[in-house]
Amino acid sequence: MKKAFLALATAMCLPAMAVNASNITPYVVGGDPVTDISTQSWMASLRIVSMDNAHNCGASVIADNWLVTAAHCVVTPGSNGKYMVIPPQHLNVAVGSATIDLSDVAHLYSVSHVVVHPDYMPDGDFEQDYNGDIIVNKTGLYSDIALLRVHRSFPADSVTPITLASPEIANEIDTRLAAEWDAANRVKNTSVSGWGAVDPGASEAPNTLQQAELTFLPIADCFQLIEQGNSIHGIIESPFDLTKICSISPEIRDDITIVEPDPELDEDGNPVEQDPVYTGDYGADSCKGDSGGPLRAQDANGNWVQIGIVSGGVVGTPTCGSVSRPSFYTRVGTYYDWVQKSIANVPGSAVVEPDFIADDRTDMCNPNSSGVSHTNCDFRENSSSGGTIGAGLLSLFALGWLRRKQK
Repeated sequence: MKKAFLALATAMCLPAMAVNASNITPYVVGGDPVTDISTQSWMASLRIVSMDNAHNCGASVIADNWLVTAAHCVVTPGSNGKYMVIPPQHLNVAVGSATIDLSDVAHLYSVSHVVVHPDYMPDGDFEQDYNGDIIVNKTGLYSDIALLRVHRSFPADSVTPITLASPEIANEIDTRLAAEWDAANRVKNTSVSGWGAVDPGASEAPNTLQQAELTFLPIADCFQLIEQGNSIHGIIESPFDLTKICSISPEIRDDITIVEPDPELDEDGNPVEQDPVYTGDYGADSCKGDSGGPLRAQDANGNWVQIGIVSGGVVGTPTCGSVSRPSFYTRVGTYYDWVQKSIANVPGSAVVEPDFIADDRTDMCNPNSSGVSHTNCDFRENSSSGGTIGAGLLSLFALGWLRRKQK
C-alpha cells in the first residue's frame, strides 16, 4: 500500500520534483582542481571492484580505519528488485591521490565492513491515513549516511582524518551561516570536494579532484525553495528539519562548459580542435559522482570541519549548477554521536544493514527453517560475508554507477 501510493503521490502531487531515490539526483561544477592532495588528504574515492575499480562516490577518512560516505552509495537494488547492501569484498577506496587514475596500489584499500545507518530510507516512507491524507514518516534519502572500515590503517604521516562537526559545532555553524544568507549577495562560506561531473549536464567527469565554494542556504529557505506548493514534503520535512542541510550556487559563472561543439574533421579526417561553448545562467555546485563526499565550513575558531555529506538535488534542468535550485546534504552534526559509537569497536558483522532491509528479510524468512534453505533466517543473515556476485547483480551495480555518472 505504501509503495503503490508513493508512486501515485510522486506522479500527481510532486510534478516539480520526485521523492524516489532513483529520481533524486545524487549529484563539482564550477570548481577548481586540487593538485596538492596533502591539503585534502582525508578525501577518498569509493570504487566498485567488479567494475575495474571504477569511481562510484566520494568519502571522507574520519579515523585510522574508518571513512564516512552516503548510504545510497552502498545500498542498491538486488536482482530481485529489493534493496541490498553491497558486500564489502566488492568495494575498495582510493586515498592519497588527487587523480582518479590509480598509479600506485598503495593508494588502494579494501573494505572490511559496511555499516549503514539504521534509519536510512532511500525512497522515503509514506502512508495514507483514514482520512485519505498522506503521512510522511521519513523523507527521501532519510539518514543518508554510512560508514566504511578498511583492512589496514591509513598512514598517519600522509593521511589526516577530517574533523566532523559535533552537534554543538553544527548548531553554531548553522546559526552563523544562516545569518549570512542574502539571496542577492551570496557569501561563499562552504566548500565541497569530489570527482563528480564538472558540467551542468552531468556528463563530463574530471580526472583531478575538484573543489568548489558554495553558499550555505538556511534550512527554512531550502524548505521554501524545494517544497513550496507541494502537498507532500518529500525531501525537506519542515523549516526545522535537522537531518539535512542545503547549499546553493553563490554566483553566475561564465566559465562553465555547457555544450561541447559538434566534432569537425579536417580534410585528412583528423578532428579539428575547437573552443568549448560557455553559456547559460549556471553556477558552482556539487554534481553526480560527488555523492558521499564532504561539505565543509569553518567553525567559530576558523577551523574547517565537515558539516555535510553530499546526498542529492532536485530533478530539473540543468542537472547541476542551478542558481535557484539548492542541493541537499546529510547533516553531520545530527549523526555525530552515532558515528562515534559505531567506530569505537569493530562491528560483529561485515555488513550492518538499515532497518528497512532487515525488516524486509524478516518478513521473508522462516525462523523454524534450518540448513542452507533460502528461508533460513540465520543463513540469510550470514550469507553476505562471502561468495560471489551473479551476472544479474553485477549488471545492477553497473546500472547504478552509470545512473550516477550519466543520467
